Amino acid sequence: MAFRSVNGIIIPYISIQLPEKLPVRYVPIGPKHNTDIAKNGVEYYLRSKGYHLDQITVSKSVVSLRY
Repeated sequence: MAFRSVNGIIIPYISIQLPEKLPVRYVPIGPKHNTDIAKNGVEYYLRSKGYHLDQITVSKSVVSLRY
């Protein structure tokens, strides 16, 4: 088990080894204030891992942000 800090909270997680590339076809971006930044970040990450964005749909959620 490993740990990381997010907004001052310690979060435990388990690191696993995945195949070099998974068969990704769709990545939804959940409702948040900065969905454009999140979408750009996901697309950048996918490109850096060798995925072709013409084969993957990255879309913003249509669900409204609630507090």
